[in-house]
Amino acid sequence: MRSGLRATGALAVALACSPTALGAAPTRGLGPPEGELPTAAQPVYGRQVAVLVGIDRYADADVPGLSYAVRDVDALAALLRQRFGYDELIVLRNEAATREGVLAALSGLSSLQPEDAVLVFWAGHGATAVGAGGESVGYLVPYEGSLWPDRLPVEDISMEELRALLLRLIPARHRLLVVDACYGGLLTVRGRETLPPHELAYLDRARRLPAVQVLTAGGVDQQVLDTGPGGHSVFTGALLDALSAPFDYRTASELSFEVQDHVQRASFARGGHLQTPEFARLEGGGDFLFVPLGSPAARSPAALRAATLARRGQVVQAGGWGLLALGAAGLVTGAVTHARYTSAPLDAGPMPALYQTNRAAVTTGWVAGGLGAAALGFGFTIEARGQREER
Repeated sequence: MRSGLRATGALAVALACSPTALGAAPTRGLGPPEGELPTAAQPVYGRQVAVLVGIDRYADADVPGLSYAVRDVDALAALLRQRFGYDELIVLRNEAATREGVLAALSGLSSLQPEDAVLVFWAGHGATAVGAGGESVGYLVPYEGSLWPDRLPVEDISMEELRALLLRLIPARHRLLVVDACYGGLLTVRGRETLPPHELAYLDRARRLPAVQVLTAGGVDQQVLDTGPGGHSVFTGALLDALSAPFDYRTASELSFEVQDHVQRASFARGGHLQTPEFARLEGGGDFLFVPLGSPAARSPAALRAATLARRGQVVQAGGWGLLALGAAGLVTGAVTHARYTSAPLDAGPMPALYQTNRAAVTTGWVAGGLGAAALGFGFTIEARGQREER
C-alpha cells in the first residue's frame, strides 16, 4: 500500500504507502520515455505542463522501497506526450525527487500564463502526523524524507504547503493535483460533486473559467495499494485506462467518477481492501480538460461557441417539426370529427362531446402548427448564424 498522494490537471501529485510500515503492498516509481513532443498543437490551452514525481528508492533505510511509482510516472508521461501533446514534462525520479528539487520544480511554474494548464503527479510515500490541535496533518515523503512523526515537518512536504503552492503561486487557468498515496484525502476539502453534462455548452464553460482541482487515490485515513494489474498501482492503472479510452474530451470531474468506480471495485477484489478515491474543487468554476490531439473539441473558444449555437438551432428545429406534426394531427382530427358531425342523421340528436372534440382539435392544430412554423424558422436562423460564425 501507499502512504502518499497524487494529483493531475494543473497540479497532480501521487504518493505511495510503505508495505512494511503500513502493512500493505509496495508502491511506485518510473519515468517517461525519451522522444520529441508531437508538433501538432491544440488551442484548448496556451501551454500544457506536467510535473511528474515518482520515487521507488529512498535515502533513508527506514523508508521502505516501492515497486511501481516510477513505472506509473513513465506511463503517464508517455500518454501525456503522445496522446495529449503536452508542451513540457518535468519528471523527477528517485534521487532527483528531493524536497528542494520538487519545490523548485513547482515554484518554477509561477512563470506560466493564465491561459495555460498544469498537471502535477506524485507517486511515492505519504505520511500523517497529529497537529497541535489534534488534527491530522498529511505529508509527502521526498527522496531524502522520513516517516518518523517528529521529522515530518522538517524533511517532508506538507500537503498544506502543496495546496498553497497550487492555489497561490501558479497562475495557470487550470490546475489539477492527482495523488496516489496513503492519506491523500487530507488534500481534499469537499465531498463528491455531481457528474457534469458531456456537451459543447459545458465544454465552453469548463475551458473559460479557472479551476483548481484535486483527485486522490484514497480517503483521509486510507492506505492505498501499490500493486495492481498491468504493472501499475490500482489507482494509476485505472487513471491510465480512463485516459487511454476513446473520447473527444474528458474533464477532471468526469475522470474522477470513472476512476472512483473502478478503484473501489478493483481494490475490494484484492482481499477486501477499502480504497475510495476522492475528488474536490479547491477553487474556480471551470474544469480541467484532457483533449486528445486532433479531437474536434480542440477548437478555439469562438469556434466552440459557434458550434454550440448551431447545435441549439438544430434542437429548436426538432421542436418545430414536432409542433408541426402535432398541428397536422389536430387538423386531421378536426376534419374527421367535423365530417362525422355534419353527416350524422337528424334523429341522432345533439352530439356535444363530438362538437367539443372538433373545436379542441382544430384549435390545437392551428396553434401548434403556427408555433411549429415559427420555431422552425427561428431554428434555421440560429443554425445559420452559428455556421457563419464557425466559418
